[in-house]
Amino acid sequence: MRFLHNAKIDSTQLRQCLHYLDEFCQVAAFQAKEADLYNEVLVKYGNSVTDDSNAAAETRRATDRLAQAARKALGRHEDIDNVPTPASSMHHAWWATLRAYLAWASDNNKSITDGRRGIVTETAYTDKLMKEYQKAWIKAEKEEKRFIKHLRINTDDVSIIITRAKNAVSAEKWEPASISVDPSPTETSLPLSGTGHEGIQASHELSMSVTTDLPASVKKRYNIEDVKWLTDFMRLYDQTKLNDITRLDSDNMPVDCIATLDGATILPPILKAVESLPRPINKQLRSLMKAFQDTLCAAIIASEDVRELAECQSNRIPAASIAFDLTCAADMTEHLIQKLGKVIGE
Repeated sequence: MRFLHNAKIDSTQLRQCLHYLDEFCQVAAFQAKEADLYNEVLVKYGNSVTDDSNAAAETRRATDRLAQAARKALGRHEDIDNVPTPASSMHHAWWATLRAYLAWASDNNKSITDGRRGIVTETAYTDKLMKEYQKAWIKAEKEEKRFIKHLRINTDDVSIIITRAKNAVSAEKWEPASISVDPSPTETSLPLSGTGHEGIQASHELSMSVTTDLPASVKKRYNIEDVKWLTDFMRLYDQTKLNDITRLDSDNMPVDCIATLDGATILPPILKAVESLPRPINKQLRSLMKAFQDTLCAAIIASEDVRELAECQSNRIPAASIAFDLTCAADMTEHLIQKLGKVIGE
């Protein structure tokens, strides 16, 4: 899309671009304001978190607020309508940056929450997400500078827009949803260490003992080997987030784009784990296993399609093949849920 930056902008398009820049700067100002609040808490309490319960609670509150603010910033960015063509590269670059920022903020918040519950997690995955955010930010900054240069406006004009955005954000009264800053450990909480996919799935594993405790009627229906297989199956199924990944709106587009994008990372190792499970003896369970594998494959394809669409820097509507893959994954997920209901529903 570099050729777009060579085209001259007429007065009408310039007004559209300046209006877009106004809206974008408000999103950027909101993110910066919340990041500053978070950093202030870290500076104030960072050295005493391990020794002071109040400092730990304030840090926990700040990380949760930052995660909610990151989601809010991404949502506001996605709500910007009528992105002018010259701004499209910058718009998509900042969208990818805010998405990476949300991924880091959410994982950082989860790690802090786990720590308060006595669950040990490694920081390698959180660090990896931060590096991905930093790389995206550098790219977005370059696109923003190129866009502003193309508008041929001076630094004073840019400063006025930025100041106006900061004032607008300062005047608003946004507050995150309330949280419990001092979660108490539960009997099912176990120390957990892991990175990458394992780290992402920590929250699911906290409730694993509840989900995988099969009803007595199910245990009586199958032999010991199949009961063990079904327990392992449920553990993997709970980690997939298939409902979030494949849930579509009335236009057959993802309801939660972040979840759908994450499917390309989360699901492949789960599919590999499913393939390594022993073949169940019961015919109904064998059918369930095949349906699970097919659904995972379809969801991975759909997630990869959406990821490629997000990275292509295009304002065009998704191709029919992408919409078809999304619908196929959603339908297969629904079919899988029905099959699973018949197995454990009684």
